[in-house]
Amino acid sequence: MPNIWLILSGSSDRIISSSTILSQHTQLIIIRYSEVEAAALTVVTAILFLMPQHAVSLRRPDHRHNARSAPSAERKVFHNIRIIGIGTQGDCWLVRDVNQGNYLVRKVLDEYRMLGQTPLEVHILNEILPPHHSILRIHYWSFSHRRLELYYDYCTGGSLDQFISTIKPYALSEGFLWHTFLQLAEALEILHYRGSRRVVHRDVKPANILLASPYIPGSGGYPVFKLGDFSLATLDPVTASAGTAIWTGPEPDSTAQNDIWGLGAVIHALAHGVGPVVPLPASAPEYARRRWNTNPYARRPMDLPTKYSNRLNSNMMSCLELDPRARISSRELVRKLRRDKP
Repeated sequence: MPNIWLILSGSSDRIISSSTILSQHTQLIIIRYSEVEAAALTVVTAILFLMPQHAVSLRRPDHRHNARSAPSAERKVFHNIRIIGIGTQGDCWLVRDVNQGNYLVRKVLDEYRMLGQTPLEVHILNEILPPHHSILRIHYWSFSHRRLELYYDYCTGGSLDQFISTIKPYALSEGFLWHTFLQLAEALEILHYRGSRRVVHRDVKPANILLASPYIPGSGGYPVFKLGDFSLATLDPVTASAGTAIWTGPEPDSTAQNDIWGLGAVIHALAHGVGPVVPLPASAPEYARRRWNTNPYARRPMDLPTKYSNRLNSNMMSCLELDPRARISSRELVRKLRRDKP
């Protein structure tokens, strides 16, 4: 039975029970220690998210509803399995629906944007964009203690950055790169041209691309990729750059063309093992690396290795034009990939 240690402080001499059973799965051990009074509230809050059972009133997004009419709430109970991701935009938990038995991912956000009565991320994914197999969908959403909780499909293959870390540079087949390139280009075309309004993702990078199921290179077939994490997505055509510096283009603004750079950087990383930003030596201080990663001169895309075709290389480099005005659009890119793909 796992133990959860909860450290509380206070001047009271009252004896606190050293052990309280929360459920058959979890034991909460409470002790008093005067030096941690300032941290007590933080620890208590953390415990709430470690409870094995998490009951919440959820809202199910539906294309029949617009931003002015929220769907009715439905009561659900989820079993927390484990935390699977911690990021600047929120933490992600693997959870199991106690009633239906299926697995979902719950993302918890402290900061989020609203459009009317609906979180902007929900509005974009379930009302503006049409369904597409390469775009992650939201099943439910709710507010809990002023936090936004979003429930997504559980993609058992993990993220693309995890996949890249397990392979050697130049190891992937050309067919794999064509398949990945076209799937993600189609996803961006949906964002930029096929919704009721244009959506700019603003954070296209391997960590935000998921594999629907595990994939072993050379095992036959190719994985289904899903573009996720729309927490920075916007309906504004031009905004300040907001994504991860080493995956964004040299321009200071986030636009649809910056999304295209991100896609080109992903293909670059699949082939070379790194994105198109020349890294500073590991001995460089952190502040210097941060400044360098935002420097346009740090962006030096490399041609694909000679094992890959000129057509594939040409399509990747069209995404990595330093001038965003010369960069290909997602619509034109999809057309070219479909034409050139073997």
